[in-house]
Amino acid sequence: MLNPPAATLSAETATPLAGPPTVQHFRQALLWPVRLMPAPGTTAAHHGPWHVLRDMGEASPWREEVDDYTGDSSRFHERHYNEFVSFLPYVQRFLYGEGRSRGAGATDGDSPMRIFRRHDIAAVRVVAQPGEAPVTLDVIHCDLYFFFDIDVVLLNLEVGADHLSLAQAQDILYRFGRAYPSGWEADGSALHCMASVEWLDGNGRVLASSDAQQREAFLSHVAQHRAPRISSHWAYLMQPLVSDHSEDPGVLRYRQIEYYRMPVMAYLSLDDPRRLTRDDFVRLALVTGAGAPMPTCPTPRTTWRTSSTSTATTASGSTPARRRTRATCATATRSSWWATRIPNSSAAATAACSRSSGTSTSCCSSSRISRRRRC
Repeated sequence: MLNPPAATLSAETATPLAGPPTVQHFRQALLWPVRLMPAPGTTAAHHGPWHVLRDMGEASPWREEVDDYTGDSSRFHERHYNEFVSFLPYVQRFLYGEGRSRGAGATDGDSPMRIFRRHDIAAVRVVAQPGEAPVTLDVIHCDLYFFFDIDVVLLNLEVGADHLSLAQAQDILYRFGRAYPSGWEADGSALHCMASVEWLDGNGRVLASSDAQQREAFLSHVAQHRAPRISSHWAYLMQPLVSDHSEDPGVLRYRQIEYYRMPVMAYLSLDDPRRLTRDDFVRLALVTGAGAPMPTCPTPRTTWRTSSTSTATTASGSTPARRRTRATCATATRSSWWATRIPNSSAAATAACSRSSGTSTSCCSSSRISRRRRC
């Protein structure tokens, strides 16, 4: 988006408003790779596992997508060409195949990557923490990527919404893409996960919901299988693919590869990015969720005062000479904040602010490196 010239900005727009900005448009894309496992009693078949979904027909919610490269040439535009030539030749062959000219009537030989998409899930309704109002996200697309002769499936889910608060967007980024809870609070609520997740169809009907609050089900599964239990809403999304450690029948079985927190990409369009604080930038970059502002150190200032311990006369008279002293920044707020979180840190709070009549004193640390810093 192009910014208007500074000369055309009005006085109201030139002055940022107070408070966090509003997220006018929000997108989140999750990429979850899982490993395909052979079904019990069968051997691994090193061919396209997507044939299973094809053969299931209407019994499977996944439908194969024909991309613009393998379909009608009239759908192939310059943007597709620019995308294609951006890759090295061996990447081109991996992503797009050898082309139809290498084998007439070839189907799976055109490209070693196959994409299947679900169209039955239209939205997802989430509640970040108990007691909060639900937020409904549109499901932009939900795809499965299969690769020829590679036992890996990649789930690609993208969701979006308009007019969210910054805290809502941060919590969605932080809590939504988790395959299962990492633990539970004392009140039974799941740690770091959404309090509630519901898949919705086009009519708003609930197709499946999360079960992250069912602590005993996850504990017993790990105790029995030595493997984590996938939350019910993600298990529903992957069907007819089933977790290899579950008791559900299925030919296409998978195991977790990556960390239970799915890799994420995000896009946020803000009404006024100038209202983002440094804490907001850090939380968005690290995807740490919403939180209270961190304490900051006041800006140091140089003060002049008359020395009370010694005086000097100038050459012209007895005017007391003024000494220039630099007062170190008062870090009592920061030190007391850490004192509540670090045991036996009262000494840091006691030595929060120090003054010296002749030299500059650092309040950060006694080390040589920190002594050069000013809070």
